[in-house]
Amino acid sequence: MPRHNCPPPPSWKGKVVSMAMDPCNCKYLQTKIEEGNPVYVELILSEVKDCLHMLMTDPIGNDLIKRIFEARRSITWQQMDFVVYLIISNDQKLRDVCMDNHG
Repeated sequence: MPRHNCPPPPSWKGKVVSMAMDPCNCKYLQTKIEEGNPVYVELILSEVKDCLHMLMTDPIGNDLIKRIFEARRSITWQQMDFVVYLIISNDQKLRDVCMDNHG
């Protein structure tokens, strides 16, 4: 079993968003982003892309989104551009994030 008693990578599919809102699992996902394995990075990004605004305002989930922005060597410029585009493409959600204590 990996550190933090979190599920191994194959069991992540479909669970990354809920994992991001759990302290132990969020730290585990942050570690995977930092490690830079492209398979894990792509899996995480593909699952959080539709929930970015929600995670940015979640007390735990916002840590994963911050880590994505800090992980310059793990995330490609294309991936980062896509994440930024998704965040700014909805004016109301962007405003809500900006007004939130965790956003």
